Amino acid sequence: MASVSFRHATSLLIVCGLTKATLYAAWCLTFYILSMFRPFTGMAILAAIVMVPLSIGAFVKPEAASGIPFWTFILVTFGFASFSIGYTIFLDWITPPGLEDTSARYR
Repeated sequence: MASVSFRHATSLLIVCGLTKATLYAAWCLTFYILSMFRPFTGMAILAAIVMVPLSIGAFVKPEAASGIPFWTFILVTFGFASFSIGYTIFLDWITPPGLEDTSARYR
C-alpha cells in the first residue's frame, strides 16, 4: 500500500517539475525573442527627437506637410517615446531571474 502512494507522489513530483521546466523555458524564449526588438525601440526615441523639429516646420509652413496638421507630429513624438520607454520597462519587468539581456551591447 505504501509503494502505491510513493509511486503517485513520485509521478506527481515529476509532472510538476516538467511543467515548471517547460514554463521557465517558454518564459526565457519569450524574453529573448522580445529582447531582439529592443534596439528598434531605441531607434524610435531617435525618431521622436526628429519629429519635434518636423512639427515646428509643419507649424511654420503648413503647405510643406501636405495637409497634415502640425499637432499630428507632436502626437507621433509622444507615441514613439512612450512606446519605447514602455517596451523597455516591460522587458525589464519580465526578465527571468538569472538571465541577462543579450541586446545590452546595442543600447
